Amino acid sequence: MKRRENKFELFFLFLILLIASFLRLYRLKDFQFFTYDQARDALIIKRIIIDKKITLVGPTVLIPGVFLPPFYYYLMAPILVLGRLDPLVLDYFTALLGIGFVGFIWYAVNRFFGRPAGIFSAFFLAVSPIMVDLSRRAWNPNLIPFLSLIFVFLVYLFIQSKNPRYLIFSLGILGLALSFHLSIICLFPLLLWAIILKVKRVGLRQFFFALVLFLALVSPLLLFDFRHNFVLAKNIIAFFGKTKGDNFNLTRLTNGFLRLPGMLFLSLPFGFFQKKLIISYFVVNLFKKSDLIYAPVSIVSHSPQFIYYPFWGIISFWLTIFLFLKKIRKYQQIFQLLLVWLFSGLVVSLFYPADFHFYFLDFAFPLPFIFLGFIFKELWQTKGKLVILSILTFIGIVNGYLSLAQEPADPTVKTVISVSRIIAEDVGDELFNLAVSHRYSDRWDRNAVEYRYFVESYFKKFPLDDSPLGYTQAEYLYFIDEGGGQEVLNAKIMEVQAFSPKKIINNWEIEGLKIYKLSK
Repeated sequence: MKRRENKFELFFLFLILLIASFLRLYRLKDFQFFTYDQARDALIIKRIIIDKKITLVGPTVLIPGVFLPPFYYYLMAPILVLGRLDPLVLDYFTALLGIGFVGFIWYAVNRFFGRPAGIFSAFFLAVSPIMVDLSRRAWNPNLIPFLSLIFVFLVYLFIQSKNPRYLIFSLGILGLALSFHLSIICLFPLLLWAIILKVKRVGLRQFFFALVLFLALVSPLLLFDFRHNFVLAKNIIAFFGKTKGDNFNLTRLTNGFLRLPGMLFLSLPFGFFQKKLIISYFVVNLFKKSDLIYAPVSIVSHSPQFIYYPFWGIISFWLTIFLFLKKIRKYQQIFQLLLVWLFSGLVVSLFYPADFHFYFLDFAFPLPFIFLGFIFKELWQTKGKLVILSILTFIGIVNGYLSLAQEPADPTVKTVISVSRIIAEDVGDELFNLAVSHRYSDRWDRNAVEYRYFVESYFKKFPLDDSPLGYTQAEYLYFIDEGGGQEVLNAKIMEVQAFSPKKIINNWEIEGLKIYKLSK
């Protein structure tokens, strides 16, 4: 009988992985999103590969003048080589890792709670609109949820077996994950808790080896700081000295954690909930005063999403606690681990900057799916399997629809390449630079990094750097107007003002965009 159940489980896992693959790979090229962060990273990776410009620092963080270690770039470098510098291949690689995340959460949650908890967790993760969206975009924070779960699972094995090799592996994952996003530091207390309170005795030799591995993975950053008069350390100290405790907002972070289940479980695009669901009138009017908000929780694409009031988080949290109390002896150790994961992360994240975004909680994104796997396993083992299957079918249809409701970037990558070709074909051996006026006000960058990537990578023309000096030294400036409403010769942006143009000597128009060639 058990063998038959295992075959059914593997069959459903195969279906879930098919669904996850379809949602993450569906028309990926048509909806490719290549904006500032993606273009900046792709350009740095290209320069590592082609120009041999080795870097010791990775992506920036929100603390001014502070960087992550560079291993995100070195991980993506061979992928970009295989794709012949087409940045779309980075999105495909991210999508494949997202599919792998679904398979891994099945395995991990089955180890935590037994079958069939992993199937439910995998299903909810596979069809989560936010997780689908993040899996379709190459961006360093998007891999943190997967790495967080791997880290916690290794800590779990460390506690279970007392085997120090899992300590070494977990510190290795932690060190690697620091190259992807700073939020992973919120998991340090979990490891300390496991070492001090659960395992208690760790051999000095193994601990030293684990620490050396961790330091090796952050060593490029330490070397960079040493070579540059400890500028990173000084910037961190200056940042926290300047804030003087202003970042400590417990209410903001508590609400963030409580909103996580609703955000990840059923995040509805702006307008869909009001216009297309029958119960919208009741819900919107019930909570319209202050409890429901719209916000860009789809971090990469910035598409507005419907964020539930914390009631969904409160319900799921207390339902989990209620079911746990009934099974306290059986699951005590794993729930201790999960709750330390949750609450230690909450405490550490109090140090986050005041400009708070939901992706700062990416280290905790697996938690709602783990809890949901446990809840539905317990419900499944009681009567009412038909009701549960009906609920899962409804969730799959609604979330699947929302996950496919993609919008193409504006301008599309195809248009960006066409503009880059015009510029590359026009410029000769002169010193030139690029600037852009974006259509949308939330785009703060004006250095045209998307166009810069293709001009340099595809067409082998090299604009000067995007510093004020780079614009001052340029002989020509190609100004791309996406519809931002800036005056061409008197645009109120650094790039144009540093160049100080006197006249327009040529212009082109393509797919609604205007390109101006400016001279001094």
